[in-house]
Parts: sequence; C-alpha cells; structure tokens
Amino acid sequence: TPKSEDQEIAHIQVAPVEAILAPGQTTPYQVRAYNKLGQFLKVVDAEFSVEGGGEISADGTYVAPETQEHTPVFVTAKVGDVSSTARARIIPTLPWSFDFNDKQVPVTWIGAAYRQQPKDVDGESVLVKVNTIPLGTRSQSWMGWTTLSDYTVQADLNSTIQESTGERADMGVINQRYTLDLMGKNELQIRSWTSRLENRFAKTIPFEWDENTWYTMKFQSENHDGKTTLRGKVWKRGTEEPADWSIEATDDVPNTTGSPGLFGNAQITSFYIDNVKVYDNK
Repeated sequence: TPKSEDQEIAHIQVAPVEAILAPGQTTPYQVRAYNKLGQFLKVVDAEFSVEGGGEISADGTYVAPETQEHTPVFVTAKVGDVSSTARARIIPTLPWSFDFNDKQVPVTWIGAAYRQQPKDVDGESVLVKVNTIPLGTRSQSWMGWTTLSDYTVQADLNSTIQESTGERADMGVINQRYTLDLMGKNELQIRSWTSRLENRFAKTIPFEWDENTWYTMKFQSENHDGKTTLRGKVWKRGTEEPADWSIEATDDVPNTTGSPGLFGNAQITSFYIDNVKVYDNK
C-alpha cells in the first residue's frame, strides 16, 4: 500500500532510543512518525518530557545532569495521543565503585540484571550469578563506555562447589575486550573476547584456589607501541596484595578500547561478586 494513502500518525519513535552520555553532555533527539502499517511518514515536532534528571528543550536538545552517579534517564515524546520513550545512561568519568549495599544491580549495567541478583552472604550484600537460566550458564555484563582504555578493573569473587562433582564456577573481570578468568580447574587465564582461543590471543597458567573463599582480582590494560599488555593478579581478600602480577601477556594485534565488565560461567554452582572498582591507571 502506498504510504500516500495513509498519512495518519499511528506510532512515533524517539531517536536515539538508547544512548550513553557523560554528565553535562548535550545530544539532540528527534521524533519519527509512522502510519499503522509501519511506514515512515516524516520527522515531527513533539512535546518532550524527561525523567531522571537533566533538561530537554522544545526542539529536542537534551542536556544530561551534572552527576557523579550512574543514572538512568528516560526521554518521552508525545504527539497527540501517541507517545514514545527513549533511555539514556549517564555514566560519569572514572573512578567508579560499587559495593551493592543498596541491594540493587546497578541499573546502568548492560546484561547484568537478567543474570545476577542481590543476596545477603555472611552479613554483607553482594550479587550472585543466577545458575537456573536456560542456556544462561555463561555470563558477560558491561558497565559503560566502549571507548575506555588503559584502566584497571578490580572485584571480589567467591565460588561455591558442587560436592558430588567437585565443580566450581569460572569467574572473572573484563577489561578492554579481554577477560581475566579464575577457572574452576585451577587455572588463571587472560584471553581476548573472541570465542575461538586457538585462532586468537590467550595465556593460561596453573593457579590453585579454594572454593567458598573470597578472592580479590585485579586486571590492568596498557596500550603501548602498537601493542596491549594485560596484567592480572589474584589474592585472598583481606590479605596483603602481592607486589608482583600473577599473570602477564602482550597482544601484538590488540583490542585498544573496550568497556569494563564481569564474566562468569556457572552451570551448577553459584558465585558471588562484591566491591567492584574501575579506575584509571594514572
């Protein structure tokens, strides 16, 4: 059906529908109108409102709030009786720190709320990796800017054990599209984000560790001379941080930017996450 036969607005769409913004950053929004068949008609003027902070002008120019909190914002446009809402994540500059004392999964994290839930463990509020999701044993979640580089991710992690099989979780942190993975088979691995390790970059070393024990993991990326060096260390939480890195590797064909995040693989067991920090190396 030619859209010229139906010019009545039945649906509108605010664009961009998803955005990551820095505090105080300005971005334009526009409203696209469609008929009942989903055919694009035109860009239209709309009445805007915003929830979560910041200001938006009549022409759709949005200014993010000046905040150091990780904040979700919802921009709504209305044309007649139809409306549409877009979401923005306000992500401040480093450093970041999350302790989960509010018993919430950070709302600006991507891929986290579906696979992780707040839980009280030994008197402290932490996140637990859900292991009952069909086809959801592996978990990756991200915290913010994909343009970050040369930073450090740190977190406290703790795996249970399946007594009948001795199985423990694989758990770790993500930095600049690399993963530092404390593996249940007593290995520590740095790898690129690609799934085919034999075709890409990885380094693995033996590393003995105990279940039902909190460990602190630290993972650092450094770009230099067209390469990226990754350094990781793991130690029992509450003990002195070791001076030397546990594992180090240099990628000659590097990922030079990427969002910080968390990794886990738990089929039967659970693992816990606490005290996540991300900070610049300088």
